[in-house]
Amino acid sequence: MGKILNFYILLIIAMITWGLAWPFGKTIANSLPIHVLVFWRFVVTFLSILPLMFLFRVSFRLETWRDKVGVILGGILYAIYNFFFFKGLELGLAGAGGVLVTTLNPVVTYLMVAFLEKRQFSLVQMIGLFVGIVGGSCIIKVWNLDYEVFFSSGNAFFLFCALTWAILSINSQKMGKTISPIAFSFYVYLTGSVIEFLISFQDPSFFQILNMTREFWISMLYIASISTAFGTTVYFFAATKLGSQTASSFIFLVPVSAYFSSFIAFGEELQWNVILGGTLATLSVFIINRKES
Repeated sequence: MGKILNFYILLIIAMITWGLAWPFGKTIANSLPIHVLVFWRFVVTFLSILPLMFLFRVSFRLETWRDKVGVILGGILYAIYNFFFFKGLELGLAGAGGVLVTTLNPVVTYLMVAFLEKRQFSLVQMIGLFVGIVGGSCIIKVWNLDYEVFFSSGNAFFLFCALTWAILSINSQKMGKTISPIAFSFYVYLTGSVIEFLISFQDPSFFQILNMTREFWISMLYIASISTAFGTTVYFFAATKLGSQTASSFIFLVPVSAYFSSFIAFGEELQWNVILGGTLATLSVFIINRKES
């Protein structure tokens, strides 16, 4: 029980780091073309994980072809996820994008795992998912949305994001049985870096990052080293130990963390729907992870 509690605490911290990445991300989002920005983010993340490989004496060796295919698949999926996410922000509901993705991710992961493993939802799980969906809906004021706009082609990318993340979560859970989650993260970002390099290296602004301001590098280092290297590695580790369904349920905490960190950083006005939705989203995590008597 103690070890599981430690995983829960680490997951909560990881979700807070993901949420805090939103205000940092806002400050650099328009500074470079998307693929160039994602490439450098992957590179810095990969370099941040490298010392952990030595610190924890994690083997760089991938023993089987299954391991090699799994980490390459993970890198491809994470690169695709980033493309869908930024494309959705470009064409869809930019303001609600983060909430839409983080609300959809645990729901789609739950449904996909249930389908693949032929599991049935418990009553507690169904209530928890419903509460989480209601919480996310409150945060984006779903009752005020123009549904023609909502179901436009741009917003479809957010659904693709959730589908990609669900497959990535399941893949990380399977890979965690044979290799260290730290090694998995290392190779995922190495693969992602190679993919994004092939896409972005001919861009005229590819090396413009070397002339960026100190504020840019503070944001980049936070997003890459703390939010991604630490937060995502913890998520992969938790998915291995707790299962992708349980780990993904904590993603409901991300929009809450993102909103309140944006409130502190940018002085955004507190709104009743966000407070209510955030409370419900947090409650859903406790409900989903509560053991039935």
